[in-house]
Amino acid sequence: MSRPAPFSAESYELKALGDPSTVVARLVEATPLAEAIGELVSGMDPWRRGGRTAAVMTERFRKTDPSAHRFAVVAPDTVLLGAVIVRHPFMKGPYLETLGLIAEARRQGIGRAVIDWMAEEVAGEERNLWLCVSRWNAPARRFYERMGFVEIGIIPDLALAGTDEVFMRKTISPAA
Repeated sequence: MSRPAPFSAESYELKALGDPSTVVARLVEATPLAEAIGELVSGMDPWRRGGRTAAVMTERFRKTDPSAHRFAVVAPDTVLLGAVIVRHPFMKGPYLETLGLIAEARRQGIGRAVIDWMAEEVAGEERNLWLCVSRWNAPARRFYERMGFVEIGIIPDLALAGTDEVFMRKTISPAA
Protein backbone atom coordinates (compact mmCIF):
# COMPACT_ATOMS: atom_id res chain seq x y z
CA MET A 1 0.00 0.00 0.00
CA SER A 2 1.49 3.34 -1.00
CA ARG A 3 1.35 6.28 1.33
CA PRO A 4 -0.32 9.58 0.41
CA ALA A 5 1.71 12.35 -1.21
CA PRO A 6 3.58 14.49 1.32
CA PHE A 7 1.61 17.44 2.72
CA SER A 8 -1.60 16.32 0.99
CA ALA A 9 -3.80 15.51 4.00
CA GLU A 10 -6.51 17.90 5.14
CA SER A 11 -5.03 18.06 8.63
CA TYR A 12 -2.16 16.74 10.71
CA GLU A 13 -1.79 16.21 14.43
CA LEU A 14 1.31 17.87 15.77
CA LYS A 15 3.25 16.17 18.54
CA ALA A 16 3.66 19.32 20.62
CA LEU A 17 2.66 20.42 24.09
CA GLY A 18 1.75 16.83 24.96
CA ASP A 19 -1.67 17.60 23.48
CA PRO A 20 -2.56 15.42 20.48
CA SER A 21 -5.43 17.72 19.55
CA THR A 22 -3.11 20.58 18.54
CA VAL A 23 -3.21 20.32 14.76
CA VAL A 24 -1.97 21.85 11.58
CA ALA A 25 -5.03 22.14 9.39
CA ARG A 26 -4.91 22.58 5.64
CA LEU A 27 -6.00 25.94 4.33
CA VAL A 28 -8.51 25.97 1.54
CA GLU A 29 -8.23 28.78 -1.01
CA ALA A 30 -10.43 31.81 -0.40
CA THR A 31 -11.49 30.77 3.09
CA PRO A 32 -12.01 33.37 5.82
CA LEU A 33 -9.10 31.68 7.61
CA ALA A 34 -6.72 32.97 4.92
CA GLU A 35 -7.78 36.52 5.78
CA ALA A 36 -7.30 35.92 9.51
CA ILE A 37 -3.85 34.48 8.82
CA GLY A 38 -2.96 37.46 6.63
CA GLU A 39 -3.84 39.81 9.47
CA LEU A 40 -1.99 37.73 12.03
CA VAL A 41 1.23 37.15 10.08
CA SER A 42 1.51 40.72 8.75
CA GLY A 43 1.90 41.87 12.35
CA MET A 44 4.88 39.55 12.99
CA ASP A 45 8.52 39.95 12.09
CA PRO A 46 10.02 39.43 9.58
CA TRP A 47 6.88 40.27 7.56
CA ARG A 48 6.05 43.40 9.58
CA ARG A 49 9.62 44.64 9.24
CA GLY A 50 9.42 43.96 5.51
CA GLY A 51 6.26 46.05 5.19
CA ARG A 52 4.06 43.11 4.15
CA THR A 53 0.48 44.24 4.60
CA ALA A 54 -2.40 42.04 5.69
CA ALA A 55 -3.71 42.12 2.11
CA VAL A 56 -0.37 40.93 0.72
CA MET A 57 -0.10 38.15 3.28
CA THR A 58 -3.74 37.11 2.77
CA GLU A 59 -3.09 36.79 -0.95
CA ARG A 60 0.00 34.72 -0.21
CA PHE A 61 -2.19 32.24 1.68
CA ARG A 62 -4.95 32.25 -0.96
CA LYS A 63 -2.81 32.00 -4.08
CA THR A 64 -3.06 28.76 -6.05
CA ASP A 65 0.30 27.00 -6.37
CA PRO A 66 0.45 23.20 -6.43
CA SER A 67 3.90 23.13 -4.83
CA ALA A 68 3.01 25.49 -1.93
CA HIS A 69 1.14 23.68 0.83
CA ARG A 70 -0.54 26.16 3.17
CA PHE A 71 -1.63 25.30 6.69
CA ALA A 72 -3.07 27.02 9.73
CA VAL A 73 -1.76 26.09 13.17
CA VAL A 74 -4.88 25.80 15.28
CA ALA A 75 -5.22 25.07 19.01
CA PRO A 76 -7.74 22.51 20.31
CA ASP A 77 -10.24 25.28 21.03
CA THR A 78 -9.86 26.45 17.36
CA VAL A 79 -7.76 29.46 18.31
CA LEU A 80 -5.45 30.43 15.47
CA LEU A 81 -1.85 30.11 16.67
CA GLY A 82 -0.05 30.70 13.40
CA ALA A 83 0.59 29.52 9.88
CA VAL A 84 2.93 27.37 7.81
CA ILE A 85 3.76 27.23 4.12
CA VAL A 86 5.80 24.26 2.94
CA ARG A 87 7.10 24.21 -0.63
CA HIS A 88 7.40 20.68 -1.99
CA PRO A 89 8.88 19.44 -4.17
CA PHE A 90 12.08 21.40 -3.69
CA MET A 91 15.75 20.29 -3.79
CA LYS A 92 15.52 16.69 -2.56
CA GLY A 93 13.33 17.80 0.33
CA PRO A 94 10.70 20.33 1.41
CA TYR A 95 11.38 24.04 1.89
CA LEU A 96 9.84 25.79 4.91
CA GLU A 97 8.71 28.99 3.21
CA THR A 98 6.77 30.44 6.14
CA LEU A 99 6.49 29.63 9.82
CA GLY A 100 4.75 32.27 11.89
CA LEU A 101 3.47 31.70 15.41
CA ILE A 102 1.81 34.14 17.80
CA ALA A 103 3.93 35.09 20.81
CA GLU A 104 1.90 32.90 23.18
CA ALA A 105 2.56 29.84 20.99
CA ARG A 106 6.33 30.27 20.89
CA ARG A 107 8.56 28.18 23.13
CA GLN A 108 5.76 25.62 23.44
CA GLY A 109 7.24 22.97 21.12
CA ILE A 110 5.09 23.87 18.13
CA GLY A 111 7.97 25.04 15.92
CA ARG A 112 9.84 21.83 16.73
CA ALA A 113 6.70 19.83 15.96
CA VAL A 114 6.40 21.54 12.55
CA ILE A 115 10.01 20.64 11.68
CA ASP A 116 9.49 17.04 12.89
CA TRP A 117 6.27 16.79 10.87
CA MET A 118 8.04 18.00 7.72
CA ALA A 119 10.73 15.34 8.18
CA GLU A 120 8.14 12.62 8.83
CA GLU A 121 6.19 13.54 5.70
CA VAL A 122 9.19 12.83 3.46
CA ALA A 123 10.97 10.14 5.52
CA GLY A 124 12.57 7.57 3.28
CA GLU A 125 11.87 9.64 0.17
CA GLU A 126 13.86 12.87 0.58
CA ARG A 127 17.20 13.82 2.16
CA ASN A 128 16.86 17.45 3.21
CA LEU A 129 14.78 20.13 4.86
CA TRP A 130 15.42 23.70 3.67
CA LEU A 131 14.62 27.23 4.79
CA CYS A 132 15.76 30.83 4.71
CA VAL A 133 15.84 33.04 7.77
CA SER A 134 16.57 36.76 7.92
CA ARG A 135 20.16 37.33 9.01
CA TRP A 136 19.04 39.94 11.59
CA ASN A 137 16.53 37.48 13.14
CA ALA A 138 18.89 35.98 15.76
CA PRO A 139 16.20 34.17 17.81
CA ALA A 140 14.88 32.34 14.74
CA ARG A 141 18.40 31.50 13.57
CA ARG A 142 19.24 30.04 17.00
CA PHE A 143 16.03 27.99 16.96
CA TYR A 144 16.78 26.52 13.53
CA GLU A 145 20.39 25.79 14.50
CA ARG A 146 19.14 23.93 17.60
CA MET A 147 16.88 21.95 15.26
CA GLY A 148 19.93 20.80 13.29
CA PHE A 149 19.90 23.27 10.39
CA VAL A 150 23.26 24.52 9.14
CA GLU A 151 24.03 27.62 7.14
CA ILE A 152 24.59 26.95 3.45
CA GLY A 153 25.04 30.53 2.34
CA ILE A 154 23.90 34.13 2.43
CA ILE A 155 21.44 35.48 -0.13
CA PRO A 156 21.46 39.30 -0.28
CA ASP A 157 18.27 41.24 -1.04
CA LEU A 158 16.07 38.14 -1.37
CA ALA A 159 13.11 39.13 0.80
CA LEU A 160 13.86 42.81 1.33
CA ALA A 161 16.32 45.19 -0.28
CA GLY A 162 19.29 45.82 1.98
CA THR A 163 18.84 42.69 4.08
CA ASP A 164 20.35 39.24 3.83
CA GLU A 165 18.68 35.87 4.13
CA VAL A 166 20.55 32.87 5.52
CA PHE A 167 19.87 29.75 3.44
CA MET A 168 19.86 26.70 5.75
CA ARG A 169 19.69 22.95 5.35
CA LYS A 170 18.98 20.05 7.66
CA THR A 171 20.01 16.62 6.41
CA ILE A 172 17.46 14.00 7.40
CA SER A 173 19.01 11.01 5.63
CA PRO A 174 22.38 10.35 4.03
CA ALA A 175 22.99 10.74 0.31
CA ALA A 176 22.25 7.62 -1.73
